[in-house]
Amino acid sequence: MKKIIIVTILLLISINLYSTPIYIKGEYVNFRDAPDGNIIGELYSGTELEEISQNGEWIKVKVEGWIWKPLTTSDNTEILKHTILKDEVYDVPIKTQVQLDVLIEDTGISEKKIQDLLNHLFIKTIKRTGFKYHNNPTNVYIYAYTTKEKAESQTGQWVGMISKNYDDKKPQTNVSKIQLNSLSLKPIKKFGLSESTRKEIWNKIILIDDRVEKESNAKYPLDGYDITMDDMKNNAALYVKLKKKYKKELASEYGIGAETIDSILSEGLSKGWAMPKWR
Repeated sequence: MKKIIIVTILLLISINLYSTPIYIKGEYVNFRDAPDGNIIGELYSGTELEEISQNGEWIKVKVEGWIWKPLTTSDNTEILKHTILKDEVYDVPIKTQVQLDVLIEDTGISEKKIQDLLNHLFIKTIKRTGFKYHNNPTNVYIYAYTTKEKAESQTGQWVGMISKNYDDKKPQTNVSKIQLNSLSLKPIKKFGLSESTRKEIWNKIILIDDRVEKESNAKYPLDGYDITMDDMKNNAALYVKLKKKYKKELASEYGIGAETIDSILSEGLSKGWAMPKWR
């Protein structure tokens, strides 16, 4: 009996040692949790695999490799608390796109925690099914915000974003240093004005641009097929004239100089203050 067991073990070892490995021959292939199932990763050209079993045109494989430990966690509670503000799907023959706008509702926000949240949401999103034209999303865009106002402004004031286009091999992640640093700034008084007053002025400065653009385009439209160089010059000249006029009126309203208006504009941009909604 012992001889039979020993021979069986040796045969299994021999089969494992001398089985022919297989390799990825394309640029990359999707790694799925079942035949035609959800995508859980990607394997790239030349990756060595061990075949375990076969199911029609699908094979179950074993692959060994290494990952960077700082990008792993054993506790999902470390993921920042958040709410999905927007979940938009664009499903057409050429692509299935999912876009998420996410509001972070937590303290102790750091660059790593933002990246962990984005990676967590991306993995969940790329596994989604039930679409008409593709098994899983081909394009994913996820934007994380620290306030609802910044999300609703639609001016790109995200603190972090992760994206994957159709041809991308892996997602791209970005963290806004301006938005991240703004979380640790304390209100200060400048130009004899409180920060809340300066933010009020900031909002009005931004809306002046919107107002001036609309008024200039109303008098000298630039969206037709027959626009001339004179139209463009007149539009630009009116824009400058109106902006100067409205900035002067704003400065007079708060009893400050035009240079202070410019300083508040620069401060708002550098500190990542929330943009008002465009009207």
